[in-house]
This record gives sequence, C-alpha cells and structure tokens, in this order.
Amino acid sequence: MVKTPIFLLILASLAPVAFAAGGSCPASVPAGVTSCYYADAASGSDSNPGTSESSPWQHLPGMTDCTGLCASTTPAAGEGFIVKGGSTWHESTGSPVGLPWSWTWSGTANSPVYIGVDASWFSGSAWGRPVLTQDNPLSTVLLSSCTYDDSTKEAVTLSGSYIDFDNFEFTGKCWSGQTDGPSSPGTVDIRSATYTTVEHSYFHGWSSTTSSYDSNYMIVGTAANTATHNAISYDVFDGSDAMHGTTTASNQCGSKTFNGPPCQSGFAIYGDGYDLDHNVFRYLSNGIIGNNYYTVHDNLFEYMWNSYDGYNHPNVVESGTQALVGSPVYFYNNVIENTHMNVGVWLMYGGAGYVFNNDWYYNDDGASGVGGSPNINCFMMSPGTSSTSPTIYIYNNTFAADDTVCQFNFYAGNSATPAWSGAAHFENNHFIGAATALSTLIDCQGGSCNTSDGGGEVYQTVSVANGQGYTAANMYAPTATGNATVGAGTNLTSECTTFSPDSALCSGTTGSVKEAASGTAVAPAIPAIARPVTGAWNTGAFQFGTKTAPSPPTGLTGTVKPGL
Repeated sequence: MVKTPIFLLILASLAPVAFAAGGSCPASVPAGVTSCYYADAASGSDSNPGTSESSPWQHLPGMTDCTGLCASTTPAAGEGFIVKGGSTWHESTGSPVGLPWSWTWSGTANSPVYIGVDASWFSGSAWGRPVLTQDNPLSTVLLSSCTYDDSTKEAVTLSGSYIDFDNFEFTGKCWSGQTDGPSSPGTVDIRSATYTTVEHSYFHGWSSTTSSYDSNYMIVGTAANTATHNAISYDVFDGSDAMHGTTTASNQCGSKTFNGPPCQSGFAIYGDGYDLDHNVFRYLSNGIIGNNYYTVHDNLFEYMWNSYDGYNHPNVVESGTQALVGSPVYFYNNVIENTHMNVGVWLMYGGAGYVFNNDWYYNDDGASGVGGSPNINCFMMSPGTSSTSPTIYIYNNTFAADDTVCQFNFYAGNSATPAWSGAAHFENNHFIGAATALSTLIDCQGGSCNTSDGGGEVYQTVSVANGQGYTAANMYAPTATGNATVGAGTNLTSECTTFSPDSALCSGTTGSVKEAASGTAVAPAIPAIARPVTGAWNTGAFQFGTKTAPSPPTGLTGTVKPGL
C-alpha cells in the first residue's frame, strides 16, 4: 500500500472544489464577471470549447439551434457571454438560425451575467453590433401582408435577475396583429426579469400592415406597478428607415389616419419604465407607456407623430393605470422636441414628483399636422391612486413653442385614473410663447390644482426670445450674459440631493443624448455647466457659461536625470 505524504493530503484539502468552466474575459466586461464564453455566427461551432475568441460557439445558450457544448452548458452567476461584432442570427430565413432566443439564467448583485460584446473582436474592417434579425425587408409604406409575420413572436426573452444585455442590433420585424397592452409581444421581453439592464442596443427597420394595430413593442415589460429595478439605457429606437420615417407634413398612411396627417408607426416600450436613461426615441408614434416609473432622465424624444391605426392614441411618455405608490418619480434632463401627438408627458405619481432641467420645444397635438394646435396634454399629472395626494416640483425647465406654449393639466386622464388631489410647485421655469402668468397655462378641469409659483419664472413672446438668441438651433439655451434667463432664478443648491439621488438639479444644462449615424446614443452637443453654489441661478433648463480647461500648474522646476 502506497502511503500519501501528509503535506499532499493537506494541500488537497485546501484545493478549491471546482473551477470556472469559461475562459478569460475581455477587460470591458462588468465587475463581478470572471469567466467568459464566446460565440461567432459566421465561423463558430457548437462543438468548440467556446472559451476563447479562437474557439467560439456558433450560438449562445437559449438560442434556437444551440447544440453540443452550447446546449449542455448551464450559465451561472459571474459568467460573460461574448458575441463577435458583425455576427448575424436569423429567425425566419437565412443561416444560422438563432431566434427566438430564450434566456432563463440569473446572476447576483455582485456577480451578474453579462451578454454582450468585446469591441475589439469583430468581422470586417470596422466595428458593428451583432445583429438579431426577424428577416422582413425594410418598407416605408403600410403593407398588405408581412413576408414573415411576427405578430405573436418575440426575438429575445430575458427571464431572471441581474442580467446585463448589451450592444445588439434588432431589425426586420413585421406585424399584422391587433393585440394591445400586456398581451402584445415585444422584440425583447423583460416581463419576468428583475435587476436587468438592456443597454447600447439599436432598434430599427420595422414594418406593419394595413390591418394591424400600432402596438407591437420593441421592449415589453411588466404591466404591474412593481419595482423591477430594470434599466433601459443608452438604447436607440429609430424609425427613420421604417414605415413613415420622414419629417414632411405630406406624409400619408394609406387609408388609415388618426387625428390627421402626418403619421408614424412604432412603439418603443410598454410596461416597464422603472429606469429609463440616456435613450433616443425618434420617428415613432409611441415612446413609452409604463406603470412603474421611478427615474426617467437624459433621454431625447423627437419626431414623434400620430399613429396610423385609429386605435392607439400616440404618446411621448404615458402612465398606464398604476404607479409605484409611495415611491418618488424623477423626470429630468430630457429633451422633448418636434412631437405632434395627443399626449406629451403624462405621469402618475404614487409619491413626490421631481420635474426639472427638461427642454420642451415645438410640440403640439398634431390635429392639423406639423405646427398644429398646442398640445393639450403637453404635461399632464394624475395621482397613483384615489387615496394619494402627491406633491410635484416643476423647477428649471424650458418650455418653448412656435405659437402658444403647451398647457399643464391636473386631472384624471380617463375613467380608469383618479382626479388630481395634490399640490404642484413651480419655480425657475422659462416659458417662450406664453402669457405672463402661470395661471393661464394650467387646466384644473373645473377643480383646484393647488399650484404655487415660487418665483424665478421668465415669460417671453417668441419674437422677443428669438431676438435674444433663444432658438431651436441652440435648444433655446441662453447665448449671452444679457439674456433674460441669466441670473433670473432662485438658488436651489440646498434641494439638489432631494430632487434626485445624483443631484442633477445642480448640473444645469440638460444632459440629453443625441444619436450618432451608427444608431448610437452619444453625449449631448451642449455640455453641462454646473449651477453655482452661491448666487443666482439661471431660469430654465440651461446654465449659461463656458467650460474652460484647467490652468496649467505653476512653480514647477526641472531636474536633469543622471546619465542623460
């Protein structure tokens, strides 16, 4: 009998019982992701180890047609799944098939699951997102039928917690169905997800038929008023290559119109609005209908027009019939411009509401096309339930119009929502195209709005504002120290931590993103300028000033290194 030395037994007892099965990860993965698998649609094989970019799978777990080691691998917390840039998976035609893709595995708070990319690993001469296509050709007209009907299909379903889904391109969707609300499908389904992020993704190239309702979503989430902690961040929803993505008033939608031309199509998000930040929404008929808003910030909403179907009224941001009772809602640093639809921003509040640093301009109700009558629901407020009486703070916003500034409506949105019963405080807002009193901009539907004006408001006609340099070309920001809003506001430094966890009220200029040509959400053209700690603030969403480079250090001396 061979005896094992005692020190070897000790070493064996100290050895870990298991090792991570994946390979090493690129430096760009989130913290807590320690081992990775790789997939390349063009040259990968599901019989490969999948643990490096040189031996990738062809699919990832949960994809249609995932076989071999891909199918036998159970994803775990702390693992990354890296997709080669430029890879394409199909749903209805072409190869390889990968859709629908059902992801059912979770991470943890400290060890998330990452499904995304390594920007240095791609096919071709330049980086491009991996593409998930439902294979319908692009169309800018309403169709009689879809080549491949996606009315009941979803491209990706994310079920689980602590998932980071990053940098995918979605295209080729077509629908003919007439479903609506929670029963309608989405390109990405996060209804059963929590603590999950969908980010840096690009949704475009959709189409629909003359028989359809405009209610097949790009992202669909929970219909309940629950704190999912899901985030939709740095995504682009752009219909400029889909349906009726033009800016001309003559654009028609066949035989179907709603409230007159022009019209669009496309519905970005339904259900989950818990955290919406740094997204671009453009050439759509519906931005968001959510039931659990917590924070909506740094988003761009533009060129959003009436729906074609005569069934769904269009919305920029709308609440459903519920709200997170007891929870605040933060709506800030958003740009809402060139929207022509029935509902602008309608939020329901289960707790306090903080609305600040937003920039509204050229928005109307679309009744007569572009440049129609003022948007009757530019900003609309309702409590979360009949028993809640929230307090809303509307501070440091810019509201501009080419005719008459939009109204603020404090009342029940419909028969399913309660009447307003809270208080609303206004301060430091810039109204262009408005009368000279806040009361003329408020509609209480015969009741009491309980509004108060804390001061610092600036009212200007369009011609006076334009004469001072407030124009659409600079998003109605001040251009000189003599402009009416410069130094006209109250200093609210002491309230910044209350208004949002990131103290964005003090950051001044709205931080809304814009879209790059590649469908990527990027930093704003107008940089943020912090508001002063002491002294008067500017009125409106913008703090005037210039950002300068720090001064070079002084008093430096040079030392010659020996031997040089």
